[in-house]
Amino acid sequence: MTVLHRDSSSLAGTGQAGGRFDVEAVREQFPILTVRPYGKSLAYLDSAATSQKPQVVIDALVAGLERMQEAFG
Repeated sequence: MTVLHRDSSSLAGTGQAGGRFDVEAVREQFPILTVRPYGKSLAYLDSAATSQKPQVVIDALVAGLERMQEAFG
C-alpha cells in the first residue's frame, strides 16, 4: 500500500503574521474562497453537514484517486 505524505511546509506562512492571524494567507489555501460572485468575496460559515477543503487536501484526494486504486482481500 502506498501512503502519501504531504509536508506541512506547504502550509508555511499561513495563520500567524507578526503575532496577528493572517486571514488572507489562510483564505488562499481554500480554492472556493477565490470565487467572487457579484464582485464580492465569499464568507464561509462552517456547519456539521459540510466543510471546505484546503488545496493540499484536494491534491491528496486527486492523487489517491489517480494512483492508489487497489483491491484488497
